[in-house]
Amino acid sequence: MLSQISRDQYPCRLSSEKIKLFAAWYENSQLSKEQDEDGSMSPGRKLLITPRGKKIVFNASVEIPLLRKWYEETPKPDLKDLTRYAEILNNLEERKTREQVLARHVNTWFKNERARLRREGLLEDLSRPSMAVSTSS
Repeated sequence: MLSQISRDQYPCRLSSEKIKLFAAWYENSQLSKEQDEDGSMSPGRKLLITPRGKKIVFNASVEIPLLRKWYEETPKPDLKDLTRYAEILNNLEERKTREQVLARHVNTWFKNERARLRREGLLEDLSRPSMAVSTSS
């Protein structure tokens, strides 16, 4: 129904006043989801949940080796580490003239790297016990 209204294909016509009221309600409901009980945004939500921006492309010769090194040290970094990695990347000479890296960009790279390694069979899911049967005698 909402998608029909947004495309102006809803069978019943709505007044512009009702559409404005709905838009205000929807915007308010989205904002309240992002706020803590005290009305403030939590630090993690501010950095990791933001509107989509431009796609970040990491430099293959400088940034990717750094990211892979950090991944080997900590495959699942916390927000503090992600923020620190983003700062380091932003201070590199190659990044000075390009889009700045945010913690969420680094988080996405780590998530994609885990998926790539799983897909290639190089990463064992440590959260699940192995179902393999030992064949040693």
